[in-house]
Amino acid sequence: MKKIVLTITASLFISGLTMVMLHPSGDNNDKSTATHSVSIEVPTVAIINSEASSISPSPEINSFEAGEAVDFETVTNSDLCLNYPSIVNEGNPGTISASTSGNSPSSVGLYVKASDYQGNGKEQTGKVVNVVEKKELTTNVIHDIKNCHTGNGVNNDHNITYSLKVKDQNSYRNINAGSYSATVTYTITGN
Repeated sequence: MKKIVLTITASLFISGLTMVMLHPSGDNNDKSTATHSVSIEVPTVAIINSEASSISPSPEINSFEAGEAVDFETVTNSDLCLNYPSIVNEGNPGTISASTSGNSPSSVGLYVKASDYQGNGKEQTGKVVNVVEKKELTTNVIHDIKNCHTGNGVNNDHNITYSLKVKDQNSYRNINAGSYSATVTYTITGN
């Protein structure tokens, strides 16, 4: 009889334990599945890097003949390139603008032009704006930047070309020799 009572007691204990495991005490919302919410935030990204720090566009004077004008029109420098990643809100593309501070010859204009994107980056890199004269104001040089990345380093970029031009024929007489220093700041915005 002890065996039967012990067997019945053990069976009831195991059944009760199984019931507790299947239906633990608590909020009575326990089921065979559970759900919860996950919030994901994708940040706006707009970061820019230049692959050159100092540029010196100057006219070449070693190979011209006496009596000729110094040729500012052929002065170019394409040593600078811009890399960037961008994540923007849908319908609000980003831009890269250039602003200038410092001094430059009053009768010689400094011009900047961004090239079309070249490289192994992905997606919708920006579109270039035509050549712009850089004065002390901010001008867009690349626009319509969407979700993309250019890649890093030279040959994964928008190449920037600086050029000089005499502003008009009468300005040549107003050119003053000297050292001029200007800073061009590139700013990327993403909305």
